Amino acid sequence: MSDQNCASRAPAVSLTEVADLFRNYRLASLDAERDAPMVIRRVLALGTWEQTVWLFRLYGWDRVRQVFLADLHGLRTLPASARALWETVFGIIPPPAAEGQQWRPTRTVQAPSAEANPP
Repeated sequence: MSDQNCASRAPAVSLTEVADLFRNYRLASLDAERDAPMVIRRVLALGTWEQTVWLFRLYGWDRVRQVFLADLHGLRTLPASARALWETVFGIIPPPAAEGQQWRPTRTVQAPSAEANPP
């Protein structure tokens, strides 16, 4: 029996363990299987230790790693700090930074314009 068949027959999983991470969603409208990539990314980015343990118990190492890799090589929706942590956990060695780029700022701040602050 394949994992996919087992998952479709399994009872619905409650997302109450991670409800505080989904305040902008109606929890009843989320499905643990259908919305798995979103749930996994959100817990990897913002979850507590207990929520992370819950995540790996529910989805397993391989599925969480697969979603992380898809994000890493795709849109990169995870914050840089979370991405660096999970690269380490999953044993992914990031490519070396280009010469002179390793300490470049990740954000730019625009200087206030003279029009914004008249004398």
